[in-house]
Amino acid sequence: MKNHVSLTRNIASIAVLSGILSVAPVLADDELSGLRQQVEQLSLAVDSLQSQNQPAFRVAASGFRVDSPDGVFKFQVNGLIQLDHRAYLNSESGDRGGHDTFELRRVRPTLQGQLGKSLGFRFTPELSGTVRVLDAYGDFYFADNSFIRFGNAKGPVGLERLQGGANLLFNERGLATEFTPARELGIQLQSRFADQTATLRLGVFNGALDGSNGAPSTSSNGDFSVAGSFYLQPFRSDPKSPLNGFGFGLAASYGKNEGNAAFRLRAPHRLDVARNTSVLEDGSAYRLNPGAYFYSGPFGLLAEYIQSNRELYLAGGSPTRYSNNGWTIAFSYFLTGENNGYGRVNPSNPFQGLGAGGIGAWELAFRLTGIDLDQSLFADGLLNESQATAARSYGLGLNWYITSNLKLLLSYEQTAYSDGSGHPGIDRSIDRSVLSRLQVVF
Repeated sequence: MKNHVSLTRNIASIAVLSGILSVAPVLADDELSGLRQQVEQLSLAVDSLQSQNQPAFRVAASGFRVDSPDGVFKFQVNGLIQLDHRAYLNSESGDRGGHDTFELRRVRPTLQGQLGKSLGFRFTPELSGTVRVLDAYGDFYFADNSFIRFGNAKGPVGLERLQGGANLLFNERGLATEFTPARELGIQLQSRFADQTATLRLGVFNGALDGSNGAPSTSSNGDFSVAGSFYLQPFRSDPKSPLNGFGFGLAASYGKNEGNAAFRLRAPHRLDVARNTSVLEDGSAYRLNPGAYFYSGPFGLLAEYIQSNRELYLAGGSPTRYSNNGWTIAFSYFLTGENNGYGRVNPSNPFQGLGAGGIGAWELAFRLTGIDLDQSLFADGLLNESQATAARSYGLGLNWYITSNLKLLLSYEQTAYSDGSGHPGIDRSIDRSVLSRLQVVF
């Protein structure tokens, strides 16, 4: 209101001065010059006040953004597009659907922003494959570094799962992530405290199945699941410490599920390790997920272990508890010296075009990952001889961050199996594949 009053007064002053200038012939030269200076100064003041009352439009590498004049309301448009190519080097993979192909792996526009100082929001649909909603949530900020998130979003379990899809070292996450839900529907608290060295996530959810995007089991008893994680970065407050980028913690979930379990586990090249969509679930389910990471200069390390316990059965049978586990350890190193990190990494010398300078950022990546299934799943007939009892995969990758918006991934993945050939005592053939990705993010 004060700005509007000042603006009105200044405009009125300009009008008065302009009227005076219209009778300028009766004024002395020095008086006329002074009045003209006042008009110019008032005109500049009016322009300044008008600009202060206009929204701020920003277009940058991080997306398109509009801010209200007071900075309280913000709307931002982002996007992620990933074009993948998979080439399978062993002929046996063709019998399991391993055909060379292009795929739009992710096509995700995002609208996010801030509605006042205490409310944020995000909406992200997935437009590739089956069109669906991934993220649809609001954040209520009730204190510094603390908020309550409500809606469909990533839950607390899965260290690599929580890493954004645009920030992955390889085309796909490790095998351990197969035991975590992609999204959870519910409400969760997130808070950083102790000089931001401790992070707590705690939530109540419908209870999503392993690998699902927030789809719960078809529970008829109204039970919910609880999930939480607690991570420490003990040296974060000391930027000079060589362990400044070290963090570790534990995540877990517990709930009761009832209905179709949609049992499916896939290797990093997107072929099934084990699958039976007729498996049912009835009883308690829980996950344990310790993890750690370390980033120092160009070096990065991420490691986690996940154990998934579920009560499964086939129609006509009775629920039995089965325990499956997976693990992942991944290393990365920037040959061009950029600081490594869990989130987005921008090249210090982006590629400008042939002959124009800039080489982007080059990153080497290496990963070991595996899963082990409960042998009783096979003894009880929930899985058969065509399903593997265990899988081990290693990947070697070279990533080129061309600019902060354009990224090229190239990797070799090799997965070895225990059993799974369809014949007792014989292992399924090793899968070898070359995976590549061209990614645009803004």
